[in-house]
Amino acid sequence: MTGHHKVGDNSFPNVLPMLTGRPGRDFYDSSVHWKIKFDDVPLIWKRFQRRGYLTTFLEDMPAYGFFHSRGGFSRQPTEYYSTPVNMALWGQLYYQYTCYQEVVENEVSYFEGGSILKVLRFQEKMGFI
Repeated sequence: MTGHHKVGDNSFPNVLPMLTGRPGRDFYDSSVHWKIKFDDVPLIWKRFQRRGYLTTFLEDMPAYGFFHSRGGFSRQPTEYYSTPVNMALWGQLYYQYTCYQEVVENEVSYFEGGSILKVLRFQEKMGFI
């Protein structure tokens, strides 16, 4: 990505500014991270929702997810949000390392994203995968 500079030590403090346009420290304090809910954070997909776009947020490894592991959301953040389904799968299917049965977990996310693009090909959409 042209013009992106590292601003933190891991993915979260580096991606949150891309999704909000503001420094991550404006929304997140690592000392209380289990108590934070991100419903009121001005994430970019909210702008797209207001303009009628179908929004998607997909992530693999749900227990360690980008927002979920830091408190998550009280309300569904996007129209298509895979974390609750992925958490159910993680608890019910044979899960070893990063696989659902014999399918690598990243492939599940790629399949979900591709399916959304195919089925809703005529719908304006915005996704963060």
